[in-house]
Amino acid sequence: MVKTVSHLEKIMSLMGDLNSERKSNAQLKEENEELKWEMGLLRQKYLLSQNCFHELQATFDRVLEWEWDTN
Repeated sequence: MVKTVSHLEKIMSLMGDLNSERKSNAQLKEENEELKWEMGLLRQKYLLSQNCFHELQATFDRVLEWEWDTN
């Protein structure tokens, strides 16, 4: 019985270590993305977001023109 408790404690300890490792890996990935952004390595994503912004702005402009024409 003592061996079983000891094994369970070891397993629980290893599971805790694994969980903290997962958290640290996720944090490292997030920091890596932030550094890439700061270094300009994510320029394509930036350009894509700018393109989406301009498309949205053009859509709003067309809607406003349409409303202006109908009034």
